Amino acid sequence: MNRTLSRRAARTQLIRIADGRPIALAWYTREAWHQLAVVADDPDALNSTYEDWEAGALALLRKLRSAGQRVHKVLIDIDALVAWCDEEGCKVDSSARARFASLHAMGAPPPAATKR
Repeated sequence: MNRTLSRRAARTQLIRIADGRPIALAWYTREAWHQLAVVADDPDALNSTYEDWEAGALALLRKLRSAGQRVHKVLIDIDALVAWCDEEGCKVDSSARARFASLHAMGAPPPAATKR
């Protein structure tokens, strides 16, 4: 996967919650990332491996923090993400993942996890 696409995909995982508030960064375990790769409606926006995603995400995290940004890693439960997307009537794509992470960072309760 080319570097531009993976950076663009990483950037779409970010949502500034509000001025002066932290940025929510969707974060995945290895298992969750592999599960995401199966259910994502935009698989081309994902890195080709978990290791590539993790390296890019860690680099982005360091860059943001070194720029003085407060960043919260939001661990994403894929079943809850899919359930939320079903409830919202949206695709499981980078935009939905970013919105989902932002909502969780603000303390919104997740929907009951259901299998897709």
